[in-house]
Amino acid sequence: MKKHVKPFTYLPKIEAVKEGKITQTIRPEKGISEGDSILFHGYRCKCGAEDWEPLDDFYMKLRCKACGKRMGYATRKWSWRKRVTVIEVVKATAYNWGLEFQDGSKKLWRELDDLAKKDGIDPPKGEMLAEVLKSVYDLYRGKKIEIIRWK
Repeated sequence: MKKHVKPFTYLPKIEAVKEGKITQTIRPEKGISEGDSILFHGYRCKCGAEDWEPLDDFYMKLRCKACGKRMGYATRKWSWRKRVTVIEVVKATAYNWGLEFQDGSKKLWRELDDLAKKDGIDPPKGEMLAEVLKSVYDLYRGKKIEIIRWK
């Protein structure tokens, strides 16, 4: 069992993750396994504020509402923490057309609305999931991903 530390910056998802309503994230493949422990966290600005506003449509580039500094330049401390235990990891490969899963099955982005909903994508559409993953991780062109679920 390994321990991992992962940040959450997708604003529409954070509160639901903290409350346990969302128990899935999709990330580039990093060797997460069932039984591993992940410490998820948010960010607090150096000015002390925890309220961020998006600078793009995908909530990935953020600015502190209080002082106006961009996340990355302004962050210092974690604002919240949540430790979880991984119960399932689904490996897949992301392409511009959709996902190819480790079992060889393939799904187009438009067929992945349920996956987008479980991941807290707003709106919960497979096409929006594709845009978020592309914006955050540049997950097209055959990049390996992990769909991580926890309790």
